[in-house]
Amino acid sequence: MLFETKHFRIEAVENEDYNDIAHLYETNQTFVEAHMGENCIDIEWVKSEIKSMKEAGFDTCKIVDIDTKILVGYLDFNIHRTTYLSLIILDERIKGKGAGTEIYEGFEQYISDKSEEIRIDVVLGYNEAVENFWEKLGFEREEMIKLKWGNKTIPAIKMGKKLK
Repeated sequence: MLFETKHFRIEAVENEDYNDIAHLYETNQTFVEAHMGENCIDIEWVKSEIKSMKEAGFDTCKIVDIDTKILVGYLDFNIHRTTYLSLIILDERIKGKGAGTEIYEGFEQYISDKSEEIRIDVVLGYNEAVENFWEKLGFEREEMIKLKWGNKTIPAIKMGKKLK
């Protein structure tokens, strides 16, 4: 386990989690279409994506509900002086109930002695609530960028937050 919050445990992804992660992406169909231009994600894509992120130096972690022991989210990050939070995706059933804030705050506490700032990239035109979520957590817009995920290039905004 990397860290724990009141309701969630963040742990390294294991091979037996791939099906659950593929299902997690399926529950976020709008995300998948907006970010990757795909209609569905299969286990082979999940394996490839996790392998690629690990090779790039990212920690790939699952978010597990402490009470139910069910995988309810997934995140990728790379800890440095400027930590890059590449992805945090939650099961649609727990969104809008404070889970994202709780998990992010736990993550920030986990990296606070290792990093001076956090960087995220937010895809534009996907969901305005996502941009508002990060701004409420203290992130500031820095610059417009383009992200490439799979065969799709999408407009995004680089956002940052100073920790020290």
